[in-house]
Amino acid sequence: MSWRWFTDVNTSHFFLYCLFTANWEDKDWRTIKIPKGSFVSSLKKMAEGSGLTQQEVRTAIKKLESTGEIQKKSTNGFTIISVCNYAIYQDTQEQQQQTSNKRATNGQQTNNKRATTTKEYKEYKEGEEINNIYNPLVFPPSLDDIAAFCRMRNNYIDPERFLKWYTNNGWTDNKKKPISDWRNAIYNWEKRDRADGKIPPPPGVRLGLGEFMKPDGTRSYGDGRVSVPLDAPPRPSPSYFWLASSNCWMID
Repeated sequence: MSWRWFTDVNTSHFFLYCLFTANWEDKDWRTIKIPKGSFVSSLKKMAEGSGLTQQEVRTAIKKLESTGEIQKKSTNGFTIISVCNYAIYQDTQEQQQQTSNKRATNGQQTNNKRATTTKEYKEYKEGEEINNIYNPLVFPPSLDDIAAFCRMRNNYIDPERFLKWYTNNGWTDNKKKPISDWRNAIYNWEKRDRADGKIPPPPGVRLGLGEFMKPDGTRSYGDGRVSVPLDAPPRPSPSYFWLASSNCWMID
């Protein structure tokens, strides 16, 4: 209930829709692989599936992206929505059952094992057994939390430098306002570093002549008003422009 979008009915509802719709295992769709925790859809289908309007879906996606709950990748014909840290939201009953079976195989007594209560299950999910996945509820974050989040974001931020700076400043921003969500502070660092050219393009992205990465992480060229898909080939020369309807570079 302390989640910032909990009282935002449309946003929290849409996040649940994403959790319920996401693939629980890697799947092939057409010629691409859709990883676990992601799903292929369109604005119209997401609106129909969630019961929201298309504008409400757009707003919910924008909010959830801004705080790192989901990531969106759009192409000319479809959109891929990925739930960040999908494993955090999954049930651990299967893992517990495997442990019980192993103990039984080893001849240990399991008849007197008492059932796991709701309180114990909550403690299990919020405890250290999450294993190497950052916990956004912990504040201030540990160095491991920050490093795990930066790896997920692939943002090239130095976790030690980040932690030292905010610790020395009492976890306040440049206007001396308290930081309520340390992930937002990381997003702001990303924007500044991208604007300063300190963050290179994501792995596998090859930029062509005149192309650049905008502060919001999208790929563009010229005056920056045109967005180019991250998986598009490099721009051959300044004489070419991106034709979204054909999903290719065209010579001017």
